[in-house]
Amino acid sequence: MKLTQRARGLIALLTLSPLLALEAPAQKPAEEKNDLGERRLIHPAQGGFHGMREGWAVSDLVMRGRVVDERAEPSFDKSTVWTHYTLEVLQVFKLTGSGPEPKTVTIRVEGGNVATGERSYSVVNEVFPPLPWVREHVFFLGRSEDGSYRLLGGAQGVFRQDEQGLMRCHLPKPAWDFLCRSRDGTKWEDLIKDMREKY
Repeated sequence: MKLTQRARGLIALLTLSPLLALEAPAQKPAEEKNDLGERRLIHPAQGGFHGMREGWAVSDLVMRGRVVDERAEPSFDKSTVWTHYTLEVLQVFKLTGSGPEPKTVTIRVEGGNVATGERSYSVVNEVFPPLPWVREHVFFLGRSEDGSYRLLGGAQGVFRQDEQGLMRCHLPKPAWDFLCRSRDGTKWEDLIKDMREKY
């Protein structure tokens, strides 16, 4: 039975398709349009640590604090949005280097909503929910070369107090590690006591 040229081409394509799929570039994060403009869902990779002691060891500043201000702005190339959180320092558990304890610290996290002229951007960071204001948090921070601070391990480096006075992991539940599974829902006072006495 003779095959037409089109049939031979189709067979060749089906034979090669698994190989082509292996070499296909990684897909970009999903994008969708809404009434505000662009909405981009992001899943940024976060380097983490493997427990409270390791987090303590690699941190330059471990502190109890709360969000008192936030400001969102698009990146320079307008490809994403960064939210800058101002944290009031309530208690310092660890501080490396010399100098006085800071009164406030500013950190930035990818994600947020911002309007510039007629254009609005909404970037949803699915592995780092927005930080609630006023509620107490414990932050594990590293110092950058310019002296500013950054979160260690993304949401893994944040614990928050809920309205019932219990400790909650800021890390979304699908990404929970042993630390979250063992401590989420315990008394906030127990976490603070451990910060003062154990580490």
